[in-house]
Order: sequence, then structure tokens, then C-alpha cells
Amino acid sequence: MSTFKTEAIILAKRPLKDADRLYIMYTKDHGKVEAKVRSAASCKSKLAGQVEPIVLTRVMIARGKGFDTIAGAQLVRTFLFNDQAFGALAAELIIKFIKPGVADVRIFDLLLSYFKAAEQDNLPAEKIKILTLRFIWQFLSLLGYQIDTNGHSYGELPALSQASRDLLDGCLKQKSQLTILKTSTKVVNEVAVFTQNCLRYFLEGDLQSYKFSFYPSALSSGNHQTRP
Repeated sequence: MSTFKTEAIILAKRPLKDADRLYIMYTKDHGKVEAKVRSAASCKSKLAGQVEPIVLTRVMIARGKGFDTIAGAQLVRTFLFNDQAFGALAAELIIKFIKPGVADVRIFDLLLSYFKAAEQDNLPAEKIKILTLRFIWQFLSLLGYQIDTNGHSYGELPALSQASRDLLDGCLKQKSQLTILKTSTKVVNEVAVFTQNCLRYFLEGDLQSYKFSFYPSALSSGNHQTRP
């Protein structure tokens, strides 16, 4: 049975039969990997605490005929967000867009950089939204998607204002973080709706965690409606 070791960002976990759990991760050397931990739900499991979403960990993966197995893990860092919905959104984005086994260290580095930036103490929710939009569009750019701010390529979406175009342009620049964090709430909301519509077009469906990240007040009041 072959094994490999790599750094991994744990994205999600799902139940398997009995007490086993399937963990979905994005690794530095092997891209998206799905591997199980036997008896992870048991209180005696020594591995489960090392691979909970959302953490950075070093894992040893044993290849298997069915599922690969996490044979060992060492926790490196836990990411603590003021709002865990943003971590869930980034994880869902990776899970839905990336196929297993397609490695790209740029995606790993981008995800790690986003998690580090978004967990800063006392970071206002509005600034986390901007960092998240920046992460989404840089991620899409790495996958080869191009921004059409007139909306013509994405199902005839409404064209953006110049201020929103400037924010999108800033999101794609590697050293623009401090500048775009000064963007107004109105512009952030416009770009958030545009981004949601683009993601819906690309995926032919919605990211379930998007509304929890960008529209929590509407959800809590029971008045949330899917953005056009």
C-alpha cells in the first residue's frame, strides 16, 4: 500500500458507515483529496481532532482501492473566524469547482493566505466580505475564468458601476488589499450580488454558504430572497 505526506487544508467532513468519516481537503502537493478516518466519531479517535474543518494540518495518506485513508496527522494551525460562514464559503467553492487529484500550489497558497487574512482579530464584517470577494475572483482567475463587467458573457447580467468595476479590478491585483478595504458598503453589496450571479452561472446552481456569508441579516429576519 503506497503512502504520501503533504500539507493539507481540511475543507469538510461527511459521515460514512458506522463511525467512519470522509474528510475532504485541499493539499499542497496533490490538489483536492478525499480520505477517510476509521472510527473518527469515536471518543477514542486520536486523528479526528487533528483534521477537523477548517484547519491546516500535515497528513499521511494511504492509498486504497475504495477510499484513501488518513494514516497520520499533525495539526499545524486552526483558523478562527469572527464568522465561520466565510470559511465554509471558501471550502464549498473549492469543493464544487475542483476535481480530485488536480494539483495547483497557487490555489493552496491563495486559500491559506485568505484564511490567515480573514481571521484577524476585530476585522469588521464588511472588510471580511471584501477579502472574500478578492479570494473568489483570484481563485476564478486561476481557473481561467475572465471577468466581464458588462455581464454579456454570464447570462446577460446587469452591467456594473465604475466604482464596482474598480473594486473587481482591485480584487485581481496581488498587492491591492489595503486599497480595496476602503471600498464603500454600497459598492461591496453590488459586487457581492454580481459575484453570486456569476458563480450561479458557472456552477448552474447556488453556493449554499454564500447567502450565510453575505446576507445574514436577511436570513435572520426571514426576508432573504435569492438575488436576481
